[in-house]
Amino acid sequence: MKISFDLDDTLILTDKDAVYEKPVKHFKAFFFKEKLREGIRELCKELKYLGYKICVYTTSERSIRYIKSLFDVYGIKLHSVINLQVHMKVVQGNRKEIMPSKVPSRFGIDLHIVNFQIKLDNIFKLF
Repeated sequence: MKISFDLDDTLILTDKDAVYEKPVKHFKAFFFKEKLREGIRELCKELKYLGYKICVYTTSERSIRYIKSLFDVYGIKLHSVINLQVHMKVVQGNRKEIMPSKVPSRFGIDLHIVNFQIKLDNIFKLF
């Protein structure tokens, strides 16, 4: 099963009181302004243990390399990344009509998570 997460306000929080994950690669973290929300490393570890593939699906203009490198700072290896450029190529293509901002099924994604407000402990209870 393939699970994707949105970035902004899901894994990257903009709230000034947000609690962030501690990086495992401290020197590399110096080069990144953005930080991942606390608990995501443990969640990804558990999901991978259960056999899930972890992806990021964002319509931001961040590069795939940037996103993979950011997650690497926290010791998280992503299965795949879909950014705005990939989304536009696959979903929008040459169509004149405006297509939806996210179409997870076009990328084989079974579950896409956006803006979740669940405590980490409750997520593990679902499995």
